[in-house]
Amino acid sequence: MAGAAIETERDQIAARSSCENLAREVISSALATGIREFCICTGKRDAPLILLLKKIEGVRCYYWSEERSSAFFALGRIRVTKCPVAVITTSGSAAAELLPAAMEAHYTGLPLLMMTADRPRKMRGTGAPQAVEQVGLFSHYTHFEQDMESGETCALERWGLRGPAHLNVCFEEPKAEVYDGVGLSPAMYKEAAPLTNHSLELSDFLHDKKHPLAIVSTLSVDTRDAVHQFLKRSGMTAYLEAVSGLREKSDLQGQRTFKLTGEYDAILRIGGVPTARIWRDLEEHPMPTFCLSEQPFSGLSWMKTEAADITKTLNECDVCQFSETVVPDLLIEEKIRSLPLAEPSLVRALSEVIPKQSLVYLGNSMPIREWDRYATSEDRGFEVAASRGVNGIDGQLSTFLGFCSPKSENWAIVGDLTALYDLVAPWIFEQMDTCPITIVIINNGGGKIFSHHFPDSEMQCRHSHRFEYWAKMWNFDYLCWHSVPETLPLAKMPRVIELIPDEEQTVSFWKSS
Repeated sequence: MAGAAIETERDQIAARSSCENLAREVISSALATGIREFCICTGKRDAPLILLLKKIEGVRCYYWSEERSSAFFALGRIRVTKCPVAVITTSGSAAAELLPAAMEAHYTGLPLLMMTADRPRKMRGTGAPQAVEQVGLFSHYTHFEQDMESGETCALERWGLRGPAHLNVCFEEPKAEVYDGVGLSPAMYKEAAPLTNHSLELSDFLHDKKHPLAIVSTLSVDTRDAVHQFLKRSGMTAYLEAVSGLREKSDLQGQRTFKLTGEYDAILRIGGVPTARIWRDLEEHPMPTFCLSEQPFSGLSWMKTEAADITKTLNECDVCQFSETVVPDLLIEEKIRSLPLAEPSLVRALSEVIPKQSLVYLGNSMPIREWDRYATSEDRGFEVAASRGVNGIDGQLSTFLGFCSPKSENWAIVGDLTALYDLVAPWIFEQMDTCPITIVIINNGGGKIFSHHFPDSEMQCRHSHRFEYWAKMWNFDYLCWHSVPETLPLAKMPRVIELIPDEEQTVSFWKSS
């Protein structure tokens, strides 16, 4: 009986084409890493991968018309599912569209698998259509790369899952065939390698400090409690960015500061590279600094760091006691009252009406800075997210849609240029689980983040575009606000809210800051 089974298996393998066998080798390796979701950009060269996936139970496929947005959507899915996600493209320039997301995944440690179909190796350097040099395309931004043809073994098990990987899969001319998914199913996600405990180093750093400042930026959900308890035990003054998940914690408000200059004698950074200006100022004005992050990036030219286990480090660190008293900044409240239509004031008003327990995704540029500084301090149970690896404005709406969940309200707050950069993102909406979605576009007519330094309109990309017809194109409801209502209208469908600040009040607000 065993011999007959072996013969049957051999017959099945022999009956499969070289394209199908190569597709099975690649897909089975991807499934073995725990990948269950695939973002697919259809083409002819990647057809073997797509046709095979359609036959496998237990996987979910999202079909995209555009590669760049699909890869950013995958980053959102990785952060929600806490599992690797793959994006599949055809050959040629389609593969190059994945580079921005690969860069973001590298700096945020996200396990994005890029599977690029390619023409056979013999076609390289010929100038034949879609025969570009795809091997090495992502340069520094892949933690593992393999170029494969039929008959070769995939070595994806060597991928450490702490950043992106690239499989370049060289197919002969694909033909319309019947593929089978026999014997293929997703495996459990294999956890990435453990990180290092730096508790002794942190204890040594803090033991002689008198007035340290903790700057807490992006934290994974799993690390937040350890950071929260460490700050409570130490009493250390803390600047809490919204993406830390700790900004509104009531028992930390007495330690929370917005003042980033003063008599601090050291800085402890916990989490990702901060948005706060003080961190960039350290480049020219160094002071004793300790980085505690799950990513090996300091954000400073003069400082090297390595990835650390935040929870173990803080739980086992000898805690020093600091008794700092933080005085609230009453000037901010006065400005918000007197200039209610200024952009920061509108962000405050938004934070007070967005339903509790909502996902709030902040696009890069002004929204993340304004939320950090001016959003309500009431603990409304928000899950605040952002993409802070490269700090780019591309792919923000797609990443947000990857985050969205049916379990909560889902709000994105982005600038106008950020929205213009990702207009194709709602393509995926009809394939998603039904989610309550609101996209707030703060339309101030350009890139005002540069206006303090570069008053020229060309530097600010000034424009007069509105987003009503973009919303209608995707069958989203559309609202235009010049102020934020005290109560939100009921959302019957996904909606776009175009929020237009008063330019005069906004200029006055910033001048008095």
